[in-house]
Amino acid sequence: MRLLSLYIMLFYVSMAVGQTEFSHMHYNLTLYGNPFGCEDWQNDPDNKDEYLKDIVAYSGVSILCVNELGDEDQLADRILDNALNVDGVTQWSRAELTDFATPSSILNAFYYRSDVFTMVDQSYINQSVDGQWLLRPIDLYSGYLNTSGTDTTFITFVVCHLAASDSDERAAQTEALMAEIETRGIDNYILSGDFNIDSSTEESFQNLIATDDPTLSFHDPVNALGNWSSNSFYSDYHTQSTRFSDTNSGCFSGGGLDDRFDMTLISETVLIGDQGLIYMPDSYRALGQGGDNYNSELITISNSVVPDSIALALYEMSDHLPVVSSFQEVMPIGLSETNWDRIRYENPVSQQLTFFTSLEENVVVKLTDLTGKLVGTWPVILRHGLTIDVAHIDQGMYILSAENSADLLTLGRLMVE
Repeated sequence: MRLLSLYIMLFYVSMAVGQTEFSHMHYNLTLYGNPFGCEDWQNDPDNKDEYLKDIVAYSGVSILCVNELGDEDQLADRILDNALNVDGVTQWSRAELTDFATPSSILNAFYYRSDVFTMVDQSYINQSVDGQWLLRPIDLYSGYLNTSGTDTTFITFVVCHLAASDSDERAAQTEALMAEIETRGIDNYILSGDFNIDSSTEESFQNLIATDDPTLSFHDPVNALGNWSSNSFYSDYHTQSTRFSDTNSGCFSGGGLDDRFDMTLISETVLIGDQGLIYMPDSYRALGQGGDNYNSELITISNSVVPDSIALALYEMSDHLPVVSSFQEVMPIGLSETNWDRIRYENPVSQQLTFFTSLEENVVVKLTDLTGKLVGTWPVILRHGLTIDVAHIDQGMYILSAENSADLLTLGRLMVE
């Protein structure tokens, strides 16, 4: 074990439920607008508008990030007018398309409800760190939640569509993204996309989750890392393909639901909620996926998790399933320096966790995993030389916190070896 040289100054932060909760959807629309030679009779945008309208209304999302939109403003507006701002809803807006950023004919797009989110900036990454053109741009959309008319909680939504058949290109794309994140620094980031990755061990994914500065790393909200492809253990999270064999005259790919290509990842700030936004545990889902579709087409009759009408819309809309997650704003209602002394603790640990502080305070020490699940609690008097037995805790990364009668204090990350 090594002793952290970093001293952490603690603050009393009383957290109250914020005024804003929202759900986020990422969706590969499968060649919306029919690039690559597909025709309307193979992939009818009129029908897709109706399917998407039903899916968005059912899921109740306020943020919609998409892949595979044809590179025309009229197509982006079509979704806005025919699928989102319908049936009395008028609040949906969209970002500009970055159709000039690369030669790709399929683009990312970002839609948001203006009563929930105000966008103030958008940018893109279209070159690798060594100056080579990327296959497709990575888009970043920044703004704030609309709480009491203030701009207190900032978020950057990142949308990517990684290369399908070139792992080196995927690695170059994520390397370029993390270089940009390092330049921007700590913030609330929500990254979603069609990653086209078979396993979390691939370099492109490791670029995202294992950075030199762990505070800038992304996290899988469900902590389901492993070899996803053709592995029934991860069937709850498989998103591609919704059909067993190719359909729509080859415009929709087959193969059955056995790949976790579509994902949403979150920054550490969103995981622990220390920048005003927190992921809501157990909210992540591949819409329509009940874990009983492994290596088969999406069940549309007696679907176990959504109404059959929605399951059918999901099947007809795309050969991918959308991924939905929910987030909650947490607003500090009181912030003052604690009278606790500076504190440090050993990290990583393997058998015992030892705190070092000159103050005595009755607290409950809590350990949660990266999905928010409570792993252990210890009612103790926090004082110099306090030691807690963690020998029974599985190896991995956890969030360490302490709670007294009035406050919950996030101390930081803890690695158990």
